[in-house]
Amino acid sequence: MIKNILILSIAFSFSDMCFAEEDSKWFIGFGLGSAEYDGSNFSGSDNLISLSGGYIFSGIFSFEAGYIDLGNVKDRIIPDNVISIHPDTLSLEAQGFTIASKFSWEVAEPLALSAKLGVSILDIDKQWSGGTVFNSTLTNDTGGTETEFFFGAQLQYIVGEKLTIELNWDRYKVEDVDIDGIYGKVNIHF
Repeated sequence: MIKNILILSIAFSFSDMCFAEEDSKWFIGFGLGSAEYDGSNFSGSDNLISLSGGYIFSGIFSFEAGYIDLGNVKDRIIPDNVISIHPDTLSLEAQGFTIASKFSWEVAEPLALSAKLGVSILDIDKQWSGGTVFNSTLTNDTGGTETEFFFGAQLQYIVGEKLTIELNWDRYKVEDVDIDGIYGKVNIHF
């Protein structure tokens, strides 16, 4: 169902581009904030960096593509079904590209609320170290690329025709870990 909604919104955005009015605008944005990692036995936070660009088709619909770095978080864990007096260390790093459709509603001028639905293609680096055998630490490095749906919300302050400031919240899923991105972003329109 979510996949169909995303496909329809992307198709709508490209069909609407042909009929876009003169006041529709391209934008680029830069964001900074925090990525909060939360799993069943893993949690932590790190800095978040976002670079994006997009096109506003109408007052309520826009399309956005970008790069996001969700940081690198380390946590001490005790694996399930293991008896250990020394907890293991798990490090998880996620970064990659996003494509999203945004639907906006003007609350009161100059404020707007937006809902975001998209796809993330994240490069995952997962490092585990733990256990000691003959005074050596066992390690395992895994990773790969994960393609998942993500969603979010934003509060936007419209400074003028050329500048908007946003407060964003996005939810990403990496394996069994939820990542909440909370960040401020500045968009320049042209």
